[in-house]
Amino acid sequence: RFDVAFPVTDKAQLRFSYGIFTQLPSMNLIFNGSNSGGLGFSRTDAFESGLSYLMSDDVVVDMVGFYRDVDGNIAQGSYFRDYVEWHTGRHVRDLAGGYVNQDKGNIKGMDLTLKKRFSQNYSFNVIYTLQFSRTTGSSYLSSTMDELRPIEGDRTHKFTSYLNYVVPKNVVSNSIANMIMQDLSAYSIVTFSSGG
Repeated sequence: RFDVAFPVTDKAQLRFSYGIFTQLPSMNLIFNGSNSGGLGFSRTDAFESGLSYLMSDDVVVDMVGFYRDVDGNIAQGSYFRDYVEWHTGRHVRDLAGGYVNQDKGNIKGMDLTLKKRFSQNYSFNVIYTLQFSRTTGSSYLSSTMDELRPIEGDRTHKFTSYLNYVVPKNVVSNSIANMIMQDLSAYSIVTFSSGG
């Protein structure tokens, strides 16, 4: 992974990152008895570029664009087998069905975030996400095996907000009520999304 960040002004910062990530499939697929074809690592090349701007001492806006290229995800397909049965000595050469590292896809989109750090008894984050997720799918028996199609990670629009509020000390004059209410915290998460 490679990251670069540099200031543009005293309130703005640009950043860029590139990373190569590999991942093994889940163990239940690797050790599946019906899957004798063998599975390898999948690879993800991830690019990200962003801009952060300090609007005030407490508030920052952050915009990030990202792209991830995925190769070698698990798909159902066929593979060629060439082996000798140990108990009969018979030479076997045929096609078999199972899991293979043939699924390809990409994820691209952007995040726009408005953050306020904790001050004056509250903090908040408001996040807007636009994400397009595409894959060739799990079936490699059709002629459309290279066509990218939307998957579950597709998000046309997604809004998420986090709010944290702490009741200040001496919020009420009654001493008993003040003991109960002071430093009481309220935290909320609200999410709206479309697509997927």
